Amino acid sequence: MPTNTLTDTICKTAKPGEKPIKLFDGHGLHLFIFPAGAKVWRLAYRIDGLPKQKSLGAYPLVTLAEARMRSAELRKGLLQGVAPVTKKKRPKTTFWEDCEAYWKGREDVSADYKANALRALELHLKPQLGDKATAEIDRAMLLTELNKMDAKGVLCTSGERLSACSADHRAYP
Repeated sequence: MPTNTLTDTICKTAKPGEKPIKLFDGHGLHLFIFPAGAKVWRLAYRIDGLPKQKSLGAYPLVTLAEARMRSAELRKGLLQGVAPVTKKKRPKTTFWEDCEAYWKGREDVSADYKANALRALELHLKPQLGDKATAEIDRAMLLTELNKMDAKGVLCTSGERLSACSADHRAYP
């Protein structure tokens, strides 16, 4: 495969098409041009035979020279068995740890309000969901428990309960 086939002039003057366009530089580095005109550097590579790609930044903010340097660093890491990270992994925490962290950080409500909300969550959600990893709890599981709270007349609305336990929550679609 030829290497370093792109020039800054080619990158600058490349026009979008009806479909995405890839301008290859070599060793998996290419400039991906979206039909809307945005240009992004990407590195294509394989891990365990599966194709992967890593975005290296938008052109022209990331120049051709910078994209080549980033690509070389990532390829060097691949040779040493280090895969580029495409998404940051969230530390595995329990539902209850996340609830406590959320309410501890709230400065916009009174201490009494925080204490009452946390106590309601502790009494009604912690027994069923507290020890589960937050990422493993889906919307249906949470709504089942919220509906049980609703039947008992706890809090005012299911929206308020959902807000109380998931406003800072990233696991619920």
